[in-house]
Amino acid sequence: MPPACSSPYIIIGFDTGEARRLKFVLPRMTSRAEGERFCHQPLIGLQDQDQKPLSVSVNRLDADKNGLLAALE
Repeated sequence: MPPACSSPYIIIGFDTGEARRLKFVLPRMTSRAEGERFCHQPLIGLQDQDQKPLSVSVNRLDADKNGLLAALE
């Protein structure tokens, strides 16, 4: 059963620096509890072509589709 996320919008900020390729690293979500944990605290990593971690900022945007534009502003 999929988790019940209150926010479908996750905003990710990062600087690629000299990276030529990027890989997003997501946590395992094999259970409802793991999925709900991700919904409340989305932990997302980013690696370059040499698998070195890059700095990432992750935020949730709590808005429905009708309030998305206002929330982005």
